[in-house]
Amino acid sequence: MKEKTVTNTFDLTIKTAIIILALALFWFAFVYYPQIVNKFQARKSSFVTNVLASSTGLPYQNSHFKIEYSPKQNAYKITVFAQTLDQYDQYKAESSLALKNILSLDKTCNLNIIYQSNFSFVRQSASEKSC
Repeated sequence: MKEKTVTNTFDLTIKTAIIILALALFWFAFVYYPQIVNKFQARKSSFVTNVLASSTGLPYQNSHFKIEYSPKQNAYKITVFAQTLDQYDQYKAESSLALKNILSLDKTCNLNIIYQSNFSFVRQSASEKSC
């Protein structure tokens, strides 16, 4: 009799756990997940834009940055025109992509790149190896 009670309790516990897990799976799959997907699809970022450098040579300049080559220093000078630190980071990344595009390179590891900015929080001349 005692074994039958333990077995019935165990069976009831397992069946209840299976039902709870099935309901949780259903809720995540058909209620929670679609809401999160719709939330992220509806979010639009107006700050991030595509980068396009359609130049075949240097110097290259647009409204965000200017790229020049200095043969005396054997370095690429990139001047970033930004108003905030976020803009500086974005424009710096854009200028790196533009330089890669202009030079038809995958990486700029072997290049000497000097970043300059009008932004007061950034050092006026920052040389960087980006590997």
